[in-house]
Amino acid sequence: MTKKSPTPAGPTLCLLGCSKPLELAINQVLDEQHLPLPLKSVASPQTASNNDLLFWHLTEPHSQAGECINYLKKADIPSKVLILISADQTHQDARQVKERIEEIDGYIKEIINISQAKQSDIRVIVHTSLYDSHQAEEGSLSLLASLLQRGTNPNLGQASIYPVTYVSLVKLIIKTWFDRGHRNQSILIKGSQIDQAEWGRLITNTTTELPQKPLEAHWADCTEIGFDDALTTKTDMASLKSYLSANISVAAVTPPPPPPAKKSVPHTNQPANKKPEEEISIPSFIARDNLAAAMPKEVTKPKESAPPPPPPPPKTLKKQPKSISSLLFKYVSITLVAIAIAYIAVAYGTIALALVQAGRFSPENNDQLSASQQKLQTATNQYQTLTDWSVNLKPFTALDAMITTKIQSASEQLLRKQLDFHLSTGFATFFSQQEGSSHTEFAKAKLILDQLYLLASKQSYNPDQIAKLESARELLVLYPQLIPADQKVTVLVLLQNNLELRPTGGFISSVGLATIDHGKLLSFDTKNIYDLDSNLRGIVTPPDKIKEYLAESSWYFRDANWDPDFLSSAVTANWFLGKEADQTADVVMAINLNSFMPFLQSINSINLSDGTNINATNLLISALNHQDDPNANTDLMSQLTKLFVTQVGQSPQAQAANLLESFHQSLMSGETTLVSESDQVNTILSEMRLSGTIYAPLCDNRLTTPCFADSLYLNEANVGVNKANYYVTRQISHWVDLGADIIKHTHTIILANQSPDNTWPAGTYKTYLRAYLPPNSQVLSLSINNKTVPAADIDVSSTSTYQLIGWYVEVDPQESSTITLTYQRQNTEKLKSYQFFLQKQPGILSSNVALQVTSSNPSYQIAPDDQQINQSFDSHLLHTIKFLP
Repeated sequence: MTKKSPTPAGPTLCLLGCSKPLELAINQVLDEQHLPLPLKSVASPQTASNNDLLFWHLTEPHSQAGECINYLKKADIPSKVLILISADQTHQDARQVKERIEEIDGYIKEIINISQAKQSDIRVIVHTSLYDSHQAEEGSLSLLASLLQRGTNPNLGQASIYPVTYVSLVKLIIKTWFDRGHRNQSILIKGSQIDQAEWGRLITNTTTELPQKPLEAHWADCTEIGFDDALTTKTDMASLKSYLSANISVAAVTPPPPPPAKKSVPHTNQPANKKPEEEISIPSFIARDNLAAAMPKEVTKPKESAPPPPPPPPKTLKKQPKSISSLLFKYVSITLVAIAIAYIAVAYGTIALALVQAGRFSPENNDQLSASQQKLQTATNQYQTLTDWSVNLKPFTALDAMITTKIQSASEQLLRKQLDFHLSTGFATFFSQQEGSSHTEFAKAKLILDQLYLLASKQSYNPDQIAKLESARELLVLYPQLIPADQKVTVLVLLQNNLELRPTGGFISSVGLATIDHGKLLSFDTKNIYDLDSNLRGIVTPPDKIKEYLAESSWYFRDANWDPDFLSSAVTANWFLGKEADQTADVVMAINLNSFMPFLQSINSINLSDGTNINATNLLISALNHQDDPNANTDLMSQLTKLFVTQVGQSPQAQAANLLESFHQSLMSGETTLVSESDQVNTILSEMRLSGTIYAPLCDNRLTTPCFADSLYLNEANVGVNKANYYVTRQISHWVDLGADIIKHTHTIILANQSPDNTWPAGTYKTYLRAYLPPNSQVLSLSINNKTVPAADIDVSSTSTYQLIGWYVEVDPQESSTITLTYQRQNTEKLKSYQFFLQKQPGILSSNVALQVTSSNPSYQIAPDDQQINQSFDSHLLHTIKFLP
């Protein structure tokens, strides 16, 4: 269980081997997702520094992979590398196809092995056929267009087609590249499969009849490669149809309509003794009012005779009878149009009914859920077909937006029901030994979360909703790494009572031991900490402050979490478990009373064995009344944990997603922490801020550089051997002044002890505080109630990642103490952004924090909204400032 230092910030996205269309798509997606990541095209990978992100596109992997692998083997490579492999080449020889697939599979395995050996973040993505409206400008044509241009009609009975647009590809690339769960993985990205009927319609609409020359095999079907994950995005049929029309040289030929019949106007008033004048043909499109304009302006008449007077106009105008065939054609056409409109109307009605029915069924009934999914799929397919038929027919075009919205809404409802079903089934198979595999169910739930994420990206979801989908998916990706599907795993759970606050969340009153085999919980039991400590043989030298403030001559399991860095405390706890219980754990988890809050809010309440009803409102007072003294058989934390394990395994499907979200909330707030025996898993946990380590300052990659990162972690340890933390409140304020060369900090915390008196479990709050500052910080002053703390009473030490100062404070009942720490840091750069991270200690109860950022340097202009923050300190505080131009 070792710690990893984060990489520095301010990278540039270096593009190598990317075509112009791919660059355009990357720019478009970065703009849409508001990712201010600088881009540059490089001719060689050596151009990218180790702080950059390298995006390397291998269009011809069999000839380019060697150079790529040799480069990755060198000492220094960028912090993140993504290898994109194109796999859409076409070969008629099945043997060649198999050889190429084996080559790509070998390249992927070698690249991933390099990544794991170097503990780097290298990912491999393979895509299938690319198409887009601007692809014809530059780069190779897609598989589909290239085949059709050669006059070959692919036979889908022998080959699958999975076309994907550049933009869809880049969106999935961005999503998986910065998803910690896909680290050191190979991923396949493809579009949805085009069936024979859809392909036939596309060919009919875009080309003449092509020779039936079947395609034996091609690269679009990459199922023989062992991908860690396969992501599918919906193929945009309208875009594909437009692309094929624009890029296939063999265009459909439509015979021209027959020319309209000419009509002649005879001159009935021609004199009998004269030759009839030449008739003038009048086109049918000339209106009667414009007839004069169409006639010759002057007619030469014979001189020897005067023109006779015109005959009187006829009394009636007799219509020429129409032929029977024309009338029949007219009525048949009208009838067919009416039938088509009626059919479309009925079809739209069927779709609407199916959409209504799709959201009705209860998720408790899986058969009905499957029926709903089938109805929705049928309705969606009908809608896609009708869209092509009725694209220019009103009023059906007015229904498009409504139908699309209904389809998306119904899809989301059913996906969430599917998510609940697979999560609850996964919980049941894990906790209650139900038949099945928790890993399989959670993997299905992860894929549904992927679909929900893609659906959310098309709708007006707020960032918090999308972040919840991403984080929930990260938990499901993390699960098989913490709990492998083919191994037996022991999990040590430290049950910490935070009414007596200790560095990692509270006093260890008891521990839980879980044995998990192939994703199934075989056993879970809790042990009283004093019973375990009675098994310790010999004396273990404790840390100096435990000797000084707790008067302990030996170190015991109950004080194993003295180090605020949970990575270190977990190692110590595991060591004591081996000495006192003769076993060690593969995973160590710490929870406290605060960890149960989101779960109790999700399931409303839980009943103890004595009939006490515990809910989120009375949890803390109930814990105060159930003290964990040495003579007690079981404490409240043990009872709650056992009941929770039982209840989660029996939870209804409607609560499954809420339980996962509750666990995520407990992790993200820092109340629940996790570490593993695997260094690779611990790296991921630390990056996700789930391991309880002391996080070093690190600017967000999306911030404009140069960026200055600041951080502070203030940690308390109750050494009064009481439960005074139930009565302690805090008011925290932090002021930052950004100067030209100096960044000055003033941190103030008011500790108020509302204990009624010194009667146990209340009493004087005796605490040892430790402040973790960034390296090279200079402490200017430390005071308690405006009195400077003598230097002899301050403990000072430093490491490569932080500077530590510690001191002791007492707060009597009904009193308060104001602690003020002032320090500064040097800054030699003209900054463009600033980030401050205030880490929250697990187990802290009632706290509020006010952060104020000012600037004594005129070049640092701060927006008014960024100057001050006031909020409840129930999770880590991260504040980012981009200076105004």
